[in-house]
Amino acid sequence: MIRIGGLGDLLVALPSMAGLRRILPEKRLVLVCRGAYGGLLLDSGVADGVLPLESGAAAFLFGASAGQGPVPAEAYSLAVGWAQTSSRSGLESVLRGMGIPSVLISAPDPFSSIPIQRRFFDDTVAALARRGGSLPDFDECARLVSVKGGMAEARARSLRGIPPGGKIAVIHPGSGGAAKIWPFERFLEISRRLQVLGIPGVFITGEAEERPEISGRLERVSLPPGWAWLRMPPLLAVAGLLAEAPLYVGNDSGITHLAAACGARVTALFLEMNIPAWKPYGRSRVLTAKKLTDLDTESVWAAVLAEKGT
Repeated sequence: MIRIGGLGDLLVALPSMAGLRRILPEKRLVLVCRGAYGGLLLDSGVADGVLPLESGAAAFLFGASAGQGPVPAEAYSLAVGWAQTSSRSGLESVLRGMGIPSVLISAPDPFSSIPIQRRFFDDTVAALARRGGSLPDFDECARLVSVKGGMAEARARSLRGIPPGGKIAVIHPGSGGAAKIWPFERFLEISRRLQVLGIPGVFITGEAEERPEISGRLERVSLPPGWAWLRMPPLLAVAGLLAEAPLYVGNDSGITHLAAACGARVTALFLEMNIPAWKPYGRSRVLTAKKLTDLDTESVWAAVLAEKGT
């Protein structure tokens, strides 16, 4: 299974990958993706093995010797990939040259009226269902129903001021693109209002948030009592927290897609141009605007309260 890109790119292919598990139950499923993300799908049972893109194990996909890696490329009976249209032809050519049967699913137009993850899933089932197994259900496949090591790793981390075993809200104030980031001080105000309601929580940041307007601000501000900052925690620990979080608030990011897949009650803030194609899975409440600065605090707070009450 091949998916190249960031965490959000990988997770929009999650339903398709989980669907393969049901369609081809007798197969060993090996995932080619960024190593930091692969462990998450390995832990949850979606994949049986991972070939990290940044290692030599997956070099055969880029024209290197087919014999590289722990398993020779020719040992694979099928390659299934989900690719942007611009990158499909090169991957298709490499796989054809090595004689590996392949099914490559192209992403729909970025302004499609159908979410990318749904289109990927439907096209994958249409292409592979005839091979056997059972027909998968999208809603079931779109959830990370078991993140076995996640909660253990999350609990092992010290969460300052948060009672052991208590459920906590999660705020992710960043994203990979500056235009997709709601102003930090508005996220901070949401955390203060949640604290008034007696809801503790954490701000989670990763490499993309190592910038002055996010990490720099978190270093200087006083968070509400019962709130903590987790700076670049392991992805598995993040998934464990999200699996039990009563609320999640974040921008258009991979962590927001992860929150939706883990079953958190999500309030997501998106640019209009990226909806509905990149809409997170399921019961996510998505607020949109041409510019995220146009979304005021009261509108987002109303959405958070609505999620809290469901």
